[in-house]
Amino acid sequence: MAVYQESQFSVQFDISQSRCFSIIAHVDHGKSTLADRMLEVCNAVDPRDMRSQYLDTMDIERERGITIKAQNARLTYKNHTLQLIDTPGHV
Repeated sequence: MAVYQESQFSVQFDISQSRCFSIIAHVDHGKSTLADRMLEVCNAVDPRDMRSQYLDTMDIERERGITIKAQNARLTYKNHTLQLIDTPGHV
């Protein structure tokens, strides 16, 4: 059992049930759209708050419709803890 420290909270989880992964692909190949679907499937975001390209938080990302800064999200799916990193397609 591993202990994960996040600010003042300690969370214990079984590291064998933890998965870290990134979505990497060329520009405009659906990385952020796939991340959105994963957020929905894992119920990570309240459906009332869900919007397209949810992990794109900077104004310029929203205006241009592209991911500029990689974002991460911790998801729970069944008995697994997933660490998702959504990456930009532009370098």
